[in-house]
Amino acid sequence: MTFYTAPTPASSEPAAPKPVSFISRPIVKLLAYVASWFLFSASFALLGYSIVGVMSVGGTCASGNTPYVIATPCPESAVVFLPWVIFTGLIAVGIAVGLANGIGFQLRVWAWPILFGVLGGLFLLSAQVVGYLIGAMFIIMALVPLIIELRASVQRVFLGSFNIFGQQFQEGPKAQPSFSSRKMPNPPDAVKPGIGDWAVGFLGCVIPAVAGLYVATIWVAALSASAG
Repeated sequence: MTFYTAPTPASSEPAAPKPVSFISRPIVKLLAYVASWFLFSASFALLGYSIVGVMSVGGTCASGNTPYVIATPCPESAVVFLPWVIFTGLIAVGIAVGLANGIGFQLRVWAWPILFGVLGGLFLLSAQVVGYLIGAMFIIMALVPLIIELRASVQRVFLGSFNIFGQQFQEGPKAQPSFSSRKMPNPPDAVKPGIGDWAVGFLGCVIPAVAGLYVATIWVAALSASAG
């Protein structure tokens, strides 16, 4: 009967580094973050221009091949953009969730408030009773999830939960899990965010968002010029 087993000698060779998956690479996360905000901004701007165009002709219009006489044709922007901009906006959110993985201004947090907040504002500007009601409802729909996220962690709303290296950020003592991050805040290996993390979060959102808005504006202007 054996009462003692000698320990296995430690290997003199260093352990092999753990493989890093493609989607976990910092450059992939950063590019996905920038691309998602560009695509979302361009898609949302095109949606906004299309809705404004429809509202400019009274709020109702029609287009396409129909046996009936169309009293109010839809603006060209609505005909061209409305069939697909919602889908590209959703693709942008999917890129952010699947690849950007919780860095910076997370689209999973901001897409809903931006969508319903801006649409609510447009309906309020319609100066009609129905527009006021729908606009007020949309504003509430935009604010409620954003307030919930802010109550869970203000830092998380404006910085994200992780840096581009996949390290979770330290947060305030009152931080709680939320829709944007279901993990418990402040694990033992959490890191304090630095100025570089804030720069990545802010510039990686603002610059592509402005670029997307600019591209959408140029596209709509070119379409209007060709239609005129």
